[in-house]
Amino acid sequence: MVQAKPNNSIVTAKIKKISKSPANRNSMELLILSSEDAGQMTNFTRDKVGDTLIVFTTDDVSMIKPDETIQAEIRFKGDEFGGKFFASNVKKK
Repeated sequence: MVQAKPNNSIVTAKIKKISKSPANRNSMELLILSSEDAGQMTNFTRDKVGDTLIVFTTDDVSMIKPDETIQAEIRFKGDEFGGKFFASNVKKK
């Protein structure tokens, strides 16, 4: 099994849907508006601009509502068989 190489990006996205859980394991459906490189790491969201992504986060997103725009760091974790996108530092824009 080959793990995805270290990656990170800074995205601006519109919230389409948020699923909140009591354990603070939230999922967000995001329309990616823009993607920027974060340092020297590979940017796995560069080709996702205009697409909708499901991302997971443990950040407190209780104050964020659908149709609002956010900025977040997005990382992909997985291998050649699949994986998930994870968001951190989620902030209203």
